[in-house]
Amino acid sequence: SDPTMFPYRTIAKLIIYYPNEASPYVGTGFMYGPRSMATAAHNLYDSSKGGYATKIVAYFCVFIQNTYYSTATASSKSNFKVPSEWIQSANMKYDYGVIVFDSSPNVGSFGMQAVKDSLLDSNQYTICGYPGLQYGNGQNLWKQVYSTGYMTSFTNDYLNFHIDMVSGQSGSPLYGADNKVIGIVTYNGGENIHYEDKSNLENTANRINTTVFNYLMKYRA
Repeated sequence: SDPTMFPYRTIAKLIIYYPNEASPYVGTGFMYGPRSMATAAHNLYDSSKGGYATKIVAYFCVFIQNTYYSTATASSKSNFKVPSEWIQSANMKYDYGVIVFDSSPNVGSFGMQAVKDSLLDSNQYTICGYPGLQYGNGQNLWKQVYSTGYMTSFTNDYLNFHIDMVSGQSGSPLYGADNKVIGIVTYNGGENIHYEDKSNLENTANRINTTVFNYLMKYRA
């Protein structure tokens, strides 16, 4: 209800423009440094859409369309950091990346941690981001949504769960009560037209393990 509160103000709705697409796509990202935003790699580079995004506009603290706290724009390939393995193979293991904005949106930032397996078995975690699909009043498309739940399974690279999400929330933070991000949401296993996950398939985040943590910190600015 109040996206200007921490940590919600650090999470942005992304409007993404690709070379081969007439209409923009949507995604989510979160700040983890004054100028650095973590998100899914497929929000930054998609070979089927022409490669790197040509421009991404991040909207922070959105209430309804055209009502927001601040924006930040990235329009150069040098602003987008994506693992070379993602570019070469689109392997989901490498579906994480960074936008380094030229100036800070001044909204604060999340902490991050490579959480221990023992904590994943017992603690609740939250996803917060922006939907890419209209529901109810069309203005709700621009409002933040969040959902909380438990992990259903995990590996060194992935965190799996039935916490509700929908397309557009790729790049959302998966974080605990301490507001430290443990994963970057990348895959919705359920039906895109529903918020409630009506299938037995798991939604997935790329886990912030040591490799991902070091990659993100390399571009923290």
